[in-house]
Amino acid sequence: MKAVNRFLVICGLLGGSLGVVAQEQDKVPLFLTADSATPVIMSVYKDDPMLKTAAPDEANPLFYRLEYTKDYTGYIEGSTVGFGNKPEEGTPVYMEPNTESAVLTTIEAVDEVSFTELSDWTEITIRKPLPLYFQASWLRETAPPPPPAVDIARYYEGWIVKSTGFFSAPPYEYELRDHRGNRIAYLDVSALVLHYPLEQKLKQHVRIYGVCTPLGKELVIQARTLQ
Repeated sequence: MKAVNRFLVICGLLGGSLGVVAQEQDKVPLFLTADSATPVIMSVYKDDPMLKTAAPDEANPLFYRLEYTKDYTGYIEGSTVGFGNKPEEGTPVYMEPNTESAVLTTIEAVDEVSFTELSDWTEITIRKPLPLYFQASWLRETAPPPPPAVDIARYYEGWIVKSTGFFSAPPYEYELRDHRGNRIAYLDVSALVLHYPLEQKLKQHVRIYGVCTPLGKELVIQARTLQ
């Protein structure tokens, strides 16, 4: 009986964990900058209307940019609080109470700032619109591009990125994406001769000459030259 109860408890915990994973898969992380290595400010569901207000980021087309107004929490140095308990304009607001952490924003005259206790590092609440970024691949409302012609040597244009897999390793290390972040095809670079590391071309717009062939439900470009 104890063994049965233990089994049921384990199943319950596993089911709860899988539920959390599934729920997180339905959410889009919004980053501080157009770089997935920067802090996640918040996450929203894929069908959240705010995602439809986003536009491609000019500096990094693999990300979309939007502005969202809410109460954000951050930290400022207590020495920057001046007359009337107001932080000085231009004061950096850090994600953590140290100068090594990421800067969330800077204080502007029109910002709504509040705090309860003044200290060396003061935790504040600041209400303002902040630019937030998410990876273009999360934008499911956009229809995927038509597949390129297969078994024909031709040029393909897009951005090279490293392939990622959620549950298993991707079949190839690199892939070619369009300007919205949708995968065009995986890249087979085994026959590609370069005089520099391929990593130098990551997230850059390139022109690849090669043959595109089916790979199950996916496609792979056997790259011959890269410009």
